[in-house]
Amino acid sequence: MLRVGMTNPPYILEHLDAMVDILNHPRVYAFLHVPVQSGSNNVLDKMNREYMIEEFHEVCDFLVEHVTPEMTLATDIICGFPTETEEDFDETMKLVERYKFPVLNISQFYPRPGTVAAKWKKVPTADVKKRSSQLTKLFDSYTTNLHYLGD
Repeated sequence: MLRVGMTNPPYILEHLDAMVDILNHPRVYAFLHVPVQSGSNNVLDKMNREYMIEEFHEVCDFLVEHVTPEMTLATDIICGFPTETEEDFDETMKLVERYKFPVLNISQFYPRPGTVAAKWKKVPTADVKKRSSQLTKLFDSYTTNLHYLGD
């Protein structure tokens, strides 16, 4: 069996049909890690991501529709990126509610030395912890692996 690793939205968009063929192959796990980082275009722009949330939706919607029902979409979220507002975070919560990712890597923003974001005003630690907790609670509220019971 082969498992495809990770790709970012701008790199997979032009290859969606081919990815569907690959992920539907009987010797390939129907798994793909597509990190989004945030559900907000404002935050994605500040992160200098090369995609908008609409492109992430296009990737996820296409894969969910065309790959086996056991498709596992994994993603990453960063809570508390500088400039992230409550409204931005609400968009991230809505994204997770929409797709109910079976694999969700949640992290709190940590400034890497030498990056532009390291110089920006940080979101208060209490807010970052609250957002991370809310997202974890949402993730814990749903089950995505019931179809494996009995296998």
